[in-house]
Amino acid sequence: MNDGEAWHLRATLLPEGDEPVDLWVSEGRLSFEPRPDARELAPPGGFIVPGLVDSHTHLGFSDEAGGEVLSPEQVQERCRAHLRAGTTFIREMGGTSPVAVSLPTDDRLPRMQAAGTCLILEHRHPFSPTPPEQLAEVAAAQIEAGGEWVKIFADWPGWPDDDGEPEFGSDHLSYDRDVLGATADAVHAAGGRVAIHAFGPEGAQAAVAAGVDSIEHGWGLKESELDEMAKRSIAWVPLLGIAPMMLSGAEKRGDRAQAEWIRASRERLRELLPRAVDAGVPVLAGTDWFPEVRLLDDMQAMVECGLSVERAIGATSTTAKRFLGEPGLEEGAPADFVLLRSDPRADLAAIANPEVVMLAGRRVEGSA
Repeated sequence: MNDGEAWHLRATLLPEGDEPVDLWVSEGRLSFEPRPDARELAPPGGFIVPGLVDSHTHLGFSDEAGGEVLSPEQVQERCRAHLRAGTTFIREMGGTSPVAVSLPTDDRLPRMQAAGTCLILEHRHPFSPTPPEQLAEVAAAQIEAGGEWVKIFADWPGWPDDDGEPEFGSDHLSYDRDVLGATADAVHAAGGRVAIHAFGPEGAQAAVAAGVDSIEHGWGLKESELDEMAKRSIAWVPLLGIAPMMLSGAEKRGDRAQAEWIRASRERLRELLPRAVDAGVPVLAGTDWFPEVRLLDDMQAMVECGLSVERAIGATSTTAKRFLGEPGLEEGAPADFVLLRSDPRADLAAIANPEVVMLAGRRVEGSA
């Protein structure tokens, strides 16, 4: 496809659209103004979703425990795999190295907001520990080094003394509210944002009180915290798509306590997740374990937990873009979109079978 060509297509814009509209692509941008020289991109009658957003994935982890830090070329190949699946924007949630932060600019890869190395209290392979008194300084330095997000583990089973592992979901708080609050202030002052890993209730409660920007997992969140999250525009990325793999792993290990906690959490979230959206909390979709977990898996899990299909589509498109400060399907925006032949509101699985994936006006070759 020639980057200078103009294209026309007629399709229904999702997640809210009801009737087909005419859309043009020219010089990598979207327009609703006719271009007489435009060629037809695809037969009329499809459905367009803004380029998908994976709001929680990791590009900087090695495929094997103890493996070497991935090279920029390896990370770029992972980006291409995301793009072929329809993901045109990635919020990269850190890893064992800051390799994603320092990737060279490439307009043929998904745009990205990246974190540096994950920050954690105690030594847990493959992470290096960061003590509480250094957390704010280390986090701010990651933003000054080019990161846009800082990823902090607010809990992990076995803390603080690691004297035996508690039941999963009863995670001890690692960094307390004051430490997290001071860190959030330092990161915000440096121009960045803070994402908090919290499975248990203590980590989620401390994160909300500290005024961070997003809660990752958050399976221990309480309904009483939702209004405060909405007031502060704290996003929730529940990552429900990983639950089946977690459950399968617990069952294979014979860990009945963890398996039961996962089942109980999913039942709680059937009530909590719709209430969060109704309260105004930005709920976003992510894979965490891509490619074993797809955005479709997370979206389907959201629907199973009570979200409408439209809201699940928004969680990986319009809602996510709004939270991340990215344009959607609007005049002059980058021409990032997924063209589907069938309506995902009737069958969400259509999301995984795009007819066309377009990034900045270029058709992505080899897309699913």
